[in-house]
Amino acid sequence: MEIAVVHTLKKIESGEMAREICDLIREYGYPYRCFSLEDVLNGSQISCDVLIVLGGDGTILASIHSLEDPETPIFAISYGRGGYLAEGRPENALESVKKILTGEYHLERYMRLEVKLNGVKIGDAINEAYISNALPGKVIDYTISIDGSKLAAVVGDGIIISTPLGSTAYNLSNFGPAVDDALDCIIVNPVLSLTYVSPIILSASKKITISVPKLESSLLIDGYLRRVTKDASIEIARSPVHTVFIRLSGGSWLVKRLGKRLRW
Repeated sequence: MEIAVVHTLKKIESGEMAREICDLIREYGYPYRCFSLEDVLNGSQISCDVLIVLGGDGTILASIHSLEDPETPIFAISYGRGGYLAEGRPENALESVKKILTGEYHLERYMRLEVKLNGVKIGDAINEAYISNALPGKVIDYTISIDGSKLAAVVGDGIIISTPLGSTAYNLSNFGPAVDDALDCIIVNPVLSLTYVSPIILSASKKITISVPKLESSLLIDGYLRRVTKDASIEIARSPVHTVFIRLSGGSWLVKRLGKRLRW
C-alpha cells in the first residue's frame, strides 16, 4: 500500500503534521510520498493507494482532482476555515492515521457529476458546477432542459448544479436543500433569478442541459474556472466515477457536515 500525503502551505502546522505522518507511515513500513498544495496546483499527478490530505476544502478538492485513479480512497484532516469534507482533526491526526495503517476503517462512495461542453467532456464535479456571466456582476440568460425537454428560460446571476455531497456547500448558501448523501440525485439551483425559480431535486438518471445563447459565460467546476463562448451547451449528468472517502466513525456524514456548516 503506497500512501500520498498532501498538505496546505497556508498553515505551517499542517506541514509539520505532514512530516509526523510520513514518519509514522515509515515506521509501519509503507512507502509514501509527500506533496504540497503548490505541487498539486502546478500539475503534479498523484498515483497512490491511499491519499491523506491536510487542509481545507479547497486543498481537499484540488488533491482529489489530481489523482490518476479518481476512485483512490481519501482521508482528510481539517486545516482550513471550514473543513466540511474532513473527518480528521489536527488533535487526533496521528491516531486517525494509525487506524488507517491497521485497516480500522470503512469506505463511503459519493456520486460525481460529469460535465460536457458542446458534447466534449471537460471534467467531473465532486461538489458542483456553477455557470454565470463571464462579466462579474452581470446577469446571464440561460435555458434549462431536462432529458432534452425545455424546463425554463431564466435570467439571473447563474445556476448551481450540485451533487448530494456538494449540497451543503455553495448550494446551501444559495438557499438550496441539504440532501442526504445516500440519495442518488442532482440538485438544480438557480441563483438570484429575476423571476423566482425554486431549486429542483432530480433523479441521478436525468441529464441536464444549460444553454447560454447570447453571452460568453464562466463555468466553475469545484471552484476551477473555465471560460465558455456564447452559443454554448453545457451538459451535466451522473458520472460513472465516484469519490471515495475513508471513514473512521459511523453515523450520518450529512448531519456532521451540517453541524460544522451551521454551527449547530
